[in-house]
Amino acid sequence: MAQNADGTTRTIRHMWACGRPDPAKPGAGFPVLQSAKHTLIYQATRETGAYSHHSRLFRHDGALYAMWSNHRYGEDGPGQRVLWSRSTDGEDWTGWQELFPSPVPMVPSDEPGLVLTAGGWRVVGKRLFAVASVTAVVAFENSDRTSTVAKPDRNHPFRKREGRTRLAREVHPEGTLGPVFMLGRNLPEAADLLYPVLKHDTPQVTDLVRAILKQNIRRRFPQGVDSNRLCEFSVYQAKDGRHVLLGRDDCYSHRLYVSFSDDGLTWPPAIPTDIPDSPSLSRTLVLDNGTVLLIGNQMAPEFDNSAKRRHYGRDPLMISVSTDGYIFRRAYALRCGQQPWRVPRKDVKGRGGGGQYPDAVVHGDTLYVLYSMGKEDVWISRVALAGLDLRTRNTQTADAALLEKAAETHDVLWREFICPQTWQVCTYLDAKTRQIAFPSAEAIRALRPNTGGWGTAIENCSLDGGAYLGALVDRHAVTGLDEHAQEARKIYRGLRLIAKSARRKGIIIRGVLPGSGTHYPESSVDQYTMYVYGMWRYYRSVIPTDTEKTEIRGIFSDVLTRLEADRFVILSDAGERIKFGALDAWRPSRAERLLAIVLAGADITGDPHWRKVYEQLREPRLEHCRGRGGEAWVLVQNQLAFFILRRIETDPEIRKIYESGSIEAARECATFFDENRKSIASREANQLEGSLAIALSGDKELIEKHLQDMRRVMLKLDLTARGINSIRALECTVWSLRRQGFLAEPLP
Repeated sequence: MAQNADGTTRTIRHMWACGRPDPAKPGAGFPVLQSAKHTLIYQATRETGAYSHHSRLFRHDGALYAMWSNHRYGEDGPGQRVLWSRSTDGEDWTGWQELFPSPVPMVPSDEPGLVLTAGGWRVVGKRLFAVASVTAVVAFENSDRTSTVAKPDRNHPFRKREGRTRLAREVHPEGTLGPVFMLGRNLPEAADLLYPVLKHDTPQVTDLVRAILKQNIRRRFPQGVDSNRLCEFSVYQAKDGRHVLLGRDDCYSHRLYVSFSDDGLTWPPAIPTDIPDSPSLSRTLVLDNGTVLLIGNQMAPEFDNSAKRRHYGRDPLMISVSTDGYIFRRAYALRCGQQPWRVPRKDVKGRGGGGQYPDAVVHGDTLYVLYSMGKEDVWISRVALAGLDLRTRNTQTADAALLEKAAETHDVLWREFICPQTWQVCTYLDAKTRQIAFPSAEAIRALRPNTGGWGTAIENCSLDGGAYLGALVDRHAVTGLDEHAQEARKIYRGLRLIAKSARRKGIIIRGVLPGSGTHYPESSVDQYTMYVYGMWRYYRSVIPTDTEKTEIRGIFSDVLTRLEADRFVILSDAGERIKFGALDAWRPSRAERLLAIVLAGADITGDPHWRKVYEQLREPRLEHCRGRGGEAWVLVQNQLAFFILRRIETDPEIRKIYESGSIEAARECATFFDENRKSIASREANQLEGSLAIALSGDKELIEKHLQDMRRVMLKLDLTARGINSIRALECTVWSLRRQGFLAEPLP
């Protein structure tokens, strides 16, 4: 769900499983395609026109053809023309030429007049034709088209255009051009044109006009269900044959909108998605195997914040990959960096950003992407399709076995370890009956077997429930299924019960005996760490209701208030010191955990007091935020803390410290794949917890290096274990990997 300006909510279609962009990082945090080659096609000058946009690329008869719009003074001003260039290898390009000259004298973009826009290419027989649209700027309007003015202002930034016609001309193989002719109705301003244009009913072009127009598909594009103004649509066919339309939201939600159609002609109102958008134009390209490439500026880090931010800089230009056309699971940065202006930006209106407004074709085994840099220069980038990690059938087969194992694990976990009365994730089963081994109320009151209930079913309900809730959030992000959201909601209810059952407000106990609320008094740093992680992941997902979010804000406020009152030492529910309560310690595996708990609380509550407390606690603890902790079951908890810190901290230098600690923890966990390494816990437990720590690092190189080891240890897991640790870690790891795109789609 997403919130509208009036406080109501709307449904969000899940289509993005590539992770949240971070513009502060290289490539917005996505892998940069280092193998890509970039070639300059048009270098702007003040004299030739320093506004270049609307790139259109086409492959014909073994050659590549590029066109783009061009103006001297700014975006879509009267007199805008269309330029072009040609290449036989995608690397060496002819010098640019005019394809459609200015129809009227060039004047600044806030004046009325005729505008040409690059419209693409058409083939009739073996003949190639270029097309340009002709519009007239007649006024300037607001976002909902209810008001117009003669000159643009803050409230009327959009040009009100009236379509006039389209122009076409033949491009001969040797590079010469045929006469310009109209494809539709005649221009009322024809007498004002600077060069002759044949009318559409001129005998020498009538057959060509009909042949070109026959290729047009008449679609009535939708608006948003929330009446948002949509534009710049891209239509493709998903692998199952259904037609998909993606549209840019001109009301700055920073989301792409989607509509689905059986015939590709009529479309229901488009709904918002979780695909980020700068906003800018995005293109889609369907490969021969049905894989869909989304090419655009999918780098906005936040949604629904138009009052705070409109544009996010259109840097980088990205390629996102979907194997089915419905979920994009991998994303890459194709071109990074902002345009270094040669003609000052203030002199040419409407420019900004980096690579944008792309068009793309595949030629052989190479993807070619044409785009403007900052709307000044025109470039083309080429990258081998192999560089996009398009999954093979062999990879799918290997991953299908792991996904099947995860499904089996899920069934075991819900059948045996999750208590249906409380929705707690319980720790141990009875060895003989494989039933949840709850202690009696009398044993709990007598503190048997100990003050923390170690060895009982409610030893680690907070810990395991929190970690598992994070996995269910990932699972729902991948599938988008309501039934998966409902399972996450059940685990949330178990964690909510735990928070409500403590006698001292703000204490997170280990677990609760069903039907009585009875519990052991002693908690631990581990319980708090994973409880906070899961609740924060749930709060920041699309699953919780407004009521649940209010509940979570209250829980975090109580927890932080209690911790502050107890000087950030975790005490028992009786107010006594406990064995593992030194959350305030200045050392690894404590420093990052305290900071994560407080920062997550500041993020959820929105209370500036907790942000200030976090900053005060942070200064002496930063040097201790290291990926150290010995056993993998400790390191993975440190990793959960770093996961929170890396995503909330806004200072890039401080975030680097957290990222370094995260990588250090993951690398240490990788050493447990060495069968000769000695450890306190079982080798299997450390390898599975270590796999989760590696997955949560998000480091592509590290994950790919150890992916085979991770697959191996997960596939051999015995699901008849009495304890939940390894079973829970397996499902958490699989859904983290799947959400990040490291596991292939299931075989059809």
